[in-house]
Amino acid sequence: MRRSLQTLLVSVIALSTAGLTACIPLDGKAERSFTASEAKPSQLVIEARFLDVDLSVAKDAMVAIDAKVILKTNGGNETAEREIEKCVVRVEREGDTLYIRQGKKDERLSVSSYSGSGFLKVALPADVPFRISTASGNVAMNGDFGSVAAVLQVASGDVNGDLGVGSFVSESASGDTKVALRHPVTMVECDTASGDIAISAPSIAKAKLASASGDVSLRGMAGPLTISVASGDVDVTFVEFPASAVTAVETASGDIVIRLPSGAAPSGAITTASGEIKLGVPGTTSKRGATLTGSGAAITASAASGDVRISAGTP
Repeated sequence: MRRSLQTLLVSVIALSTAGLTACIPLDGKAERSFTASEAKPSQLVIEARFLDVDLSVAKDAMVAIDAKVILKTNGGNETAEREIEKCVVRVEREGDTLYIRQGKKDERLSVSSYSGSGFLKVALPADVPFRISTASGNVAMNGDFGSVAAVLQVASGDVNGDLGVGSFVSESASGDTKVALRHPVTMVECDTASGDIAISAPSIAKAKLASASGDVSLRGMAGPLTISVASGDVDVTFVEFPASAVTAVETASGDIVIRLPSGAAPSGAITTASGEIKLGVPGTTSKRGATLTGSGAAITASAASGDVRISAGTP
């Protein structure tokens, strides 16, 4: 997945560098609208360049697509009309997978300066797994899609969602991720180079989150957890704490807060190079660390610069 995101980052550079070089007036403008209706596929793949993507649940068994592409360029309207053909929305099927693509792969605009905007709205029937990738644009998701896999790759843009899925995976180079999952999920994975992560669910069986720069908030944990943050605070709430809920949390710069259910008594070790340790669970503390003396799942928490607090029940 990391390699795919690197490919998206290359696309962002290719898409945006021209728009950032010099102060060339954007004196050309072109627009294209697109609507289509497709039969329910076994899988949906959306590949956007600069359009904001809005995914919702369809009211029937058809996929409804509504898009608008706006392109401003230097070189006048004639140039914009020519170049926008490289950015229009196309629908293709490969087997029973439905692809909704903005432009053709590896086709670049041949202008020195431009600005793109617009939207891609897709209403998808429930029980269809989906994958969304965008080079520069926000992603919004709303509705109960069933127990399916949701996979997102966003190079530059925010991810927002209030949705029901079976598992959720998101990777972003730049942008916040804020998602409320309506049903218990088997897995959550989220990786961002720059941006906050806030994810909640009734129950999360397994999770792995990473952020190079940004805060991480996770609600609904009920199993193994790994969180790695270079710069940012971490706040985690467990709704269940079974023996399998082995937890490892580390941040180079930021505070760590872990909330456990009443009666939880984890084992494990806490360290901080510069900060306080506060325990609301059985354990012993020293100047730079603490030992958790319970018999439950192990928690390892490390903050190079920041406080660490672990509580059970009401904080």
